[in-house]
Amino acid sequence: MVIHIIPIGFDTEHVEEGLKEIIPVEKVYLLHSKNGKAGEFKGLTEAKKLKQYLESHFGPIFLEEINAFEISSIYLKIQEIVKKELKTRDGGVLIKSDFAVGITGGTNPMACGAIIGATLEGVDAYYVRNRNFEPNREFYAEKLPLPSKAMMLRVQGLQLEILKKLSKGSYEDYKGNVIGGMMKRTKLIEKLDVSPNTLNSAIRVLKTKELVKQYDEDMVRKIKEGPFGKPEYYDEMQKFVRYEITEHGKYQVQRDSTITTEEIKNITK
Repeated sequence: MVIHIIPIGFDTEHVEEGLKEIIPVEKVYLLHSKNGKAGEFKGLTEAKKLKQYLESHFGPIFLEEINAFEISSIYLKIQEIVKKELKTRDGGVLIKSDFAVGITGGTNPMACGAIIGATLEGVDAYYVRNRNFEPNREFYAEKLPLPSKAMMLRVQGLQLEILKKLSKGSYEDYKGNVIGGMMKRTKLIEKLDVSPNTLNSAIRVLKTKELVKQYDEDMVRKIKEGPFGKPEYYDEMQKFVRYEITEHGKYQVQRDSTITTEEIKNITK
């Protein structure tokens, strides 16, 4: 069940699109501005209209007022909602996919605040593409590859060395395709000159931080002697571990190689 948190503004067509695709919907929080003066946008009035329409299709809808031009107002509201919802769960365990923060509607500060809020709380965020511009898409709600909270912590030592080796490494599959950023476990151990147990411990942490993916088997192409001594090829699934660096892992490597402001100060002293 998914709890949607959606900032809304003048255009709200995207709201229903996202609710139809990211399912099953448990409840929806609409983040809206207050009513403006005469002639200005009536944020609360429009939010009430949308609430009335959505409730007949998607269950309970809750209205939450925010400042549409204050980024912190949005991400603090998202934090408040997530914490409140977690209190109703056994043990208050956060499952990332139980929440979905929309970033499509409202002002630019609302979109910025929504992304920051989703990132800080470690939950999913999504953008709804415009059906009028892309009428033939199968899906319109696109989840964003936000970094996890754990990934945001800087890695160092052996963990960083693993990422560096993977970023420069490659793996050739059974069809001869070379995949960059991937290596067999045995090759990685050889490159790092560490024990299997030491590597396992570091990889476990990197997987938790969503910096590395692990694959435990793959197809291999083998050869045998066929009729009249002619070679025959056949494919067979075999178990062997290989690791792949994720986009977030590549970012960690790039961040480590980037000179910091403090380092610049030291150089120019």
